Amino acid sequence: ARFHNGGRIKFGPDEKLYITTGDAQVPTLSQDLNSLAGKILRINPDGSIPHDNPFEDSMIFAYGLRNPQGLSWNPRTGDLYASDHGPSSQDEINRILPGKNYGWPIVTCTESDPRFEDPISCYSQFTLAPSGISFLPWDNLKETSLFVAGLRGNMVLRIDLDEEGDFIKEEVI
Repeated sequence: ARFHNGGRIKFGPDEKLYITTGDAQVPTLSQDLNSLAGKILRINPDGSIPHDNPFEDSMIFAYGLRNPQGLSWNPRTGDLYASDHGPSSQDEINRILPGKNYGWPIVTCTESDPRFEDPISCYSQFTLAPSGISFLPWDNLKETSLFVAGLRGNMVLRIDLDEEGDFIKEEVI
């Protein structure tokens, strides 16, 4: 699609290839498990589907995303995190769990529904347009820091996470 095409591709610590895809400006595709749009996909380096993916015979690892553009793994917990563009703000940072639904287009950012995973951080007051994300552990602290590049806001955010990978605080740097 011309817009909302995601586009981040990274090998994870499990040596699998992770691929983000946007909703291609058709929001309902994010909830459709027969579509690859609005998803995080996981494949083997040879292109085959890993036997331990959450959906049988499917590349889909997680779904319900709008336009995910950043992927990074927490060096302490091994958890996957992704940045996701929201509609006119409502941008999110999510901890990505296998087989989980992140709610787009049914819920966004500050809305909560027990059927969907809540973001660890959300930006509803301004448009961040989060892109690349990366972890940097501080050896002398219990926290781990996730750095988020904002395309729209021309900024970098630092999000501190506790030992379990949960949000502590954030600041613009």
